Amino acid sequence: MHRVAIPTLSLWARPERVFGTQVSQLVYGQSVEILRKDAGWALIRGLSDYYPGWVMQEFLAEDDGQARTHRVHEAFASEELHGNMTIFPRYSEFTEAPYPGSRKLERAEFACSHLGTPYVRGGTTPFGFDCSGFIQHCLRNEDIFLPRDVWMQYTDNRLDGGESFEDALPGDLLFFGPPQRPNHVAILLTESTFVHASNPYGGVVMSKWLPDLRYRPEFIGWRRIPVNCPREIPPTQREGFSNQV
Repeated sequence: MHRVAIPTLSLWARPERVFGTQVSQLVYGQSVEILRKDAGWALIRGLSDYYPGWVMQEFLAEDDGQARTHRVHEAFASEELHGNMTIFPRYSEFTEAPYPGSRKLERAEFACSHLGTPYVRGGTTPFGFDCSGFIQHCLRNEDIFLPRDVWMQYTDNRLDGGESFEDALPGDLLFFGPPQRPNHVAILLTESTFVHASNPYGGVVMSKWLPDLRYRPEFIGWRRIPVNCPREIPPTQREGFSNQV
């Protein structure tokens, strides 16, 4: 087993960076499994969402078996990175600071704290999000790990759901696009507003639910996180993720 050894690690669709496509990100200390190696590259999957991607092997460190002791909270210029981690002894230049004991923000409040964050394809951290990465980040704050892509989140069998917008409640996830393969997701704030990582031009924004809004005709359903939702993605769901790359 290995762990991420740099602050933010990009996962690529193919083992190339110049013309490659970023498909996801992991942060320092997150555990990964190496699936195979190729000329300095490694095909890995993170052990929180089990999403595969190619990374440079030099950005990984062997897991020394220590339990995770801290949570990434701040990284450079007060940018926040939320995720479990271990402080490795060899990185002595990092200051050890336990995760703040202040109250955990409610889902809507936490999501809105990221308004204005840039849109980044494959982004899962506050340096930049895509729509499903934003949802992953918000739910990680509640210690719940969702799958990486929109369609994976839509079909997550841990979640409750329905198709009528009128039945959705604040905090529910709203899905848009073709029912067979939804392509956008947001968090409902009120009966008339939702927050989402919209597009490369808007980033994380708050939108209104209006008849002429382009998202409304594409709405296909909502999903709700149950009170006792299991935090880990079930093994039966993980099996379908490995063929993404």
